[in-house]
Amino acid sequence: MFRTETKSIISVSYKPIIKLQFRDSLQPPIPVSILDYIIENTNHEVLAKLYKTCKYFFVKKLILFCHQLHVCKSSPQTFVKNSCVTPFLTLLKHPFIEKFCCQILIFHDSENRNYLSASLSKICFCSLKCLQIGGQDLTMEEFLMVIDGGKLRQVNLENVQIFKCNGNIMFVEEIVELLPTVVALALRHNFAQMFTERTAQTLASLNRSTKFESFELDQIPGDFAIFFLEKFIKNNMAPKARIKIRLNPNANLNLELRFFCNAVVYKWRPVYEAPQINFEE
Repeated sequence: MFRTETKSIISVSYKPIIKLQFRDSLQPPIPVSILDYIIENTNHEVLAKLYKTCKYFFVKKLILFCHQLHVCKSSPQTFVKNSCVTPFLTLLKHPFIEKFCCQILIFHDSENRNYLSASLSKICFCSLKCLQIGGQDLTMEEFLMVIDGGKLRQVNLENVQIFKCNGNIMFVEEIVELLPTVVALALRHNFAQMFTERTAQTLASLNRSTKFESFELDQIPGDFAIFFLEKFIKNNMAPKARIKIRLNPNANLNLELRFFCNAVVYKWRPVYEAPQINFEE
């Protein structure tokens, strides 16, 4: 920033100039063409290991590898061990980091529901194992981009809307089917449009090879067919799975759901592998 004679303030965009030196020489010990070939054709898992051998690889790619990336509204950018906490604007306009590659992504913003969409070009999802999103809207294409790495194990979506090409919101059962590798799934503060008359029946028809160890479903409506949940739980839960169910305040299913929870646990064999089912009215 500098001040002109007219007292106006002009913002100057810049990138740092970095001088690379290999021991006593500016030239690498092997031809630059070979290094460039390695950089352009290696995957991020190998590239992260190359970073540890020489800063040259980072300067050439400008991809920051971090275990956890937490994008929030106002916190200053902070690095703690292998984690990064950064506000949205810093993420989007970082002066020298082209992309952030992480295993855990936490992205919450209750004021602007389009921040994550605007950030997709700055985040690499190839190593993503844990995803927590709050208060955001995504298109189905954008959501597929986020989960495309195929390594996801834990997903937490809170107050999130995913829109299909026709403009309709994605249903609960459609989201579940898109996450075959996930073992812990929480769908919180769901919108009413995410449930249909066939949601319970469609969930009951699933038979996942990767079983849920934890499953949470929020805002279940009054027309939800509770009895279909038993089949869904039997076919898709790991032993001693933790299940949490929350009803919509207008749903009159309290007694039915309480009876269902007790019946499922009582009939489970072997009984010591029965799921832990909790529900909130």
